[in-house]
Amino acid sequence: MIELASRVGTLAKAWADPENWDGQRRRVVGLAASQIATDVLAGEGVAAQNITRWLGIQQRLADGSAAGDDRTWQLRDGDLVVVDESAMADTPALVAIHTYVEQAGAKLLLVGDHRQLAAVGAAGGMDLLASAGAAYELTEARRFTHAWERDASLRLRAADETVLGEYHAQGRLIDGGALEQTEASAARAWLADTLSGQRSLLLVDTNEQAARLSAALRADLVRLGRVAEAGVPLGLQGTWAGVGDLIQARRNGWELAGYDGNRRGSINRETYRVLETRDDGGLVVAPALGHSPDGEILGDRMALPASYVAEHVALGYASTVHAAQGLTVDTAHAVITPNTGAEALYVGMSRGRHANTAHVTTRAVPIDAQPGAVTEAVHRTPAAVLAGTLETAEPERSALATATESAAEAESVRTAAELFADGAELAATGRTAAWLDSLVDTGALTAHQRAQLAAEDGARMLGRTLRRAELAGHDPQVVLRAAVTERGFDEARQLANVIHHRIVNSWPLEPVADTYVEWTPRVDDPQWRTYLETLTRAADDRRVELGHAAATDPPEWAREALGPPPKDDLEALQRWSKQAGIVAAHRELTGHDDPVEPLGPPPKDSRGNYVRLSVFDL
Repeated sequence: MIELASRVGTLAKAWADPENWDGQRRRVVGLAASQIATDVLAGEGVAAQNITRWLGIQQRLADGSAAGDDRTWQLRDGDLVVVDESAMADTPALVAIHTYVEQAGAKLLLVGDHRQLAAVGAAGGMDLLASAGAAYELTEARRFTHAWERDASLRLRAADETVLGEYHAQGRLIDGGALEQTEASAARAWLADTLSGQRSLLLVDTNEQAARLSAALRADLVRLGRVAEAGVPLGLQGTWAGVGDLIQARRNGWELAGYDGNRRGSINRETYRVLETRDDGGLVVAPALGHSPDGEILGDRMALPASYVAEHVALGYASTVHAAQGLTVDTAHAVITPNTGAEALYVGMSRGRHANTAHVTTRAVPIDAQPGAVTEAVHRTPAAVLAGTLETAEPERSALATATESAAEAESVRTAAELFADGAELAATGRTAAWLDSLVDTGALTAHQRAQLAAEDGARMLGRTLRRAELAGHDPQVVLRAAVTERGFDEARQLANVIHHRIVNSWPLEPVADTYVEWTPRVDDPQWRTYLETLTRAADDRRVELGHAAATDPPEWAREALGPPPKDDLEALQRWSKQAGIVAAHRELTGHDDPVEPLGPPPKDSRGNYVRLSVFDL
């Protein structure tokens, strides 16, 4: 877990201190994907902008259309650009930032956690850098009041399922039953914490859930006298907001700076406390900044016009985890469903200082299920549901990382060999059918017998048998004709089985070749032939490459099986390299990665007996 936002201010002071740079002054520029995170940086004393606005400024500076205070954001040699919550920044934006920083001779520092939620757009840049670049990771979590939760949060981040027992023992996993009851459990817990003076988060999967729970909580607060029943309509959710309500902006309203005395505009996903309602549908609000022993801490008064309220304001009692990432509160309550991702679970269970609780849907049914379906649904324990969620815990990967892996896979013998095996089987099946048809034309088979062969389950086995004969150096068409014409098929129930047994009892079927090129099936179609030959050459080339690599740096399995590569005998070294390449290619093809055992045990049949494979099976 990387929690540097609160420490970026310290870093900025150290970077800008002239004593650290022989009297030179250097600046720190803070960037963040969301305006809320940007304001956190600004609160640490860092000159900060959200990424979108900063990139717009840099573009204007580059094309000569800079205006106003744009030039104050001109990067200089020695500047430090810090991107906070960088996992939320999409990859193209990170690339653009890096380009501007590099051109200016500045330094770029990405701060964030690639195990949290990624950007909505092209994501994965943070994960790519964390896995392939120079990265420093904090190993201690400081946010939490309880020492056990500091360690547990790190294990949860690593998708360690064994930590769920500790969360359960601490009462942090609530069995909610069906979705409706689970939402009610989380809402009650949030309301209790809020009424006790704590700042709490209620986190759900979707905006629709957030709207539904927020409306229900507003009704409870009205009943308790904490919120005025009368208010103004919020068209975004079809609800109302009155004095005392907690609302959330859903669009950055930069144009509202200066409106009715506003010092700044509204910020997307920022929460506000309603101070007044206006007859025209507008609101007077103040940012909800947190709580202190003396009560809630509010920011400067702001006025939101009716047009903005109607289209871009929602009740703020419940929200998705995307709105919560980067926040620190007293407590957090997360509604966990089968649709909750591993990253969302981690974020939801790491926002609260004093407590983070998962209210788990343990009787899941489809949304459109019939009444009473819940009683018939399979009940799972909260830990079992969360264990299933953690199984999907992989950071969202960038297109570059995916492409890199694809390129490595393309170089692997697995790709060429598997494609060759599929292609060879298709070719063998197709040519067997054509050869059987030709036997009908010559009278060796009757039309009835040909139809019977086509309908039998053993037809595919017959193609594989002929393929084995070909690998043993025989002409498969000659072998088939000999087996068919050897004698009649009187009283034969399965013609394919009869032909198969005639072949295996009359012809030696031990493979005589040891390269993919030599295993290429004989086909008449030139396109098929070219396709298969291309694959076999690629697979053989990969074998040679793996053999040379093993000879250069012998792995332990090769030394154990073949001994050390002979250095003074070129012919012996070539034999060693060839043998090592064959084994290495098989390991790559089957995914066998034991460092000592060269091949692993042979496969077993359905009865548990080891089976002997031919080169066609490999």
